[in-house]
Amino acid sequence: MHLGAVAGIGIVLLSELGSPTFFRPLIDNLRVLDDRPLAQITVDQVVKSVSN
Repeated sequence: MHLGAVAGIGIVLLSELGSPTFFRPLIDNLRVLDDRPLAQITVDQVVKSVSN
């Protein structure tokens, strides 16, 4: 993930609900899915996030 940030590519981060944000890369092209428990994030939600 951090190498992707250095390269400037977009990143989709799957994060546990309520996890700290200070380890996230500081880039503009970052999509974070953290609105529910990790086990409830679906493949369709990830694909939709990548497509946007």
